[in-house]
Amino acid sequence: MKICVIAGSLYIASETVYGSESMSAQLADALGGMQDEVTLLAAPQSQEGKYKLVHMPCTYGQISLEAESFPYDEYPELLLDSDLILDRSATQRTAEDLWFFENREWVEHRVICYSSGGWATPREPVRTKLHYVAVSQIHKQHGIEKGLDGAKIHIIPYGIDGELYCPDYGSKEDFALYVGAPRQEKGIMAILGIAKRMPDQQFVLAWRVFSDVHKEADREFREKLKCMGLKNVRYQELSDGEKGLKEKIRLYQQAKCFLQPSSKDYCEYLGLTTLESLSCGTPVIRESWGSSPEVIESGVHGFLCNEIDDYIRSIKVVDKIDPHECRKLIEDRYTKERYARDHLSLFQELNL
Repeated sequence: MKICVIAGSLYIASETVYGSESMSAQLADALGGMQDEVTLLAAPQSQEGKYKLVHMPCTYGQISLEAESFPYDEYPELLLDSDLILDRSATQRTAEDLWFFENREWVEHRVICYSSGGWATPREPVRTKLHYVAVSQIHKQHGIEKGLDGAKIHIIPYGIDGELYCPDYGSKEDFALYVGAPRQEKGIMAILGIAKRMPDQQFVLAWRVFSDVHKEADREFREKLKCMGLKNVRYQELSDGEKGLKEKIRLYQQAKCFLQPSSKDYCEYLGLTTLESLSCGTPVIRESWGSSPEVIESGVHGFLCNEIDDYIRSIKVVDKIDPHECRKLIEDRYTKERYARDHLSLFQELNL
């Protein structure tokens, strides 16, 4: 069986970079350990794995239809020789191109699925004819609301490399952590408001800037932090590459909790940082909407909150959460191997 996974052009497919592109590499690697031939189409500097890595352009957060069309324009033979194709790009351009421009008999005898971290769905009739891989119930529900056929939406939650994101139970320190993309809707400014009301509690916020949008949010955050003069908030710029990954994992291991007070108009379909934190044995305190209730049992793996007062109360009692329960949740439900097996099961089901 020949499988082709398309990570897309927005970011590098690597654990050293945020976002769903890293899941493309993890999925391809796990599939490569189970199948004869797996190819990953991804940006240069993407991580190596148990797959053939074929490069496509990287646009660093900027949508480019030319870059997104690269797989079909430059590697049609590779795609046409594949039995299973999973288009995880931002625009699903390859899925569209195969549907619109290839022989109908070939299309009907191949499994072509698409997926993405958001809901940039392909044009009709592709969006209602091909199968979609969502990462949570709320992700699927939003797809149905946008007109997709619910029968063609399949839920496969992300999986985490538990050997990489591992606990160090003896290293806990007294700080609340935010790590991830510097995005306003994920509550980076709200954390400053929480910190102002909890002067005796330490907070650490850490990220790397990958795009112009990140740069602007980073600039605004630093200006507000300087203006507020908070002594209990530390910003840490993560290093590049493997060094930055190690820094991030160490912060997860040391933090008393992971904190993400997302705005009420933002819906996280399935937060990778939440899973990474739990895998390191660190409880999560985050919003009570979106995918959070699907992952976190409040009082067991962390706390689900609605208002700022809820976050403050939760931080004060988060030491009562058993780190081993956080880790167990990942081992039971969110492993990289389960992630790959679920995709294989879906492919086999659709290929009958």
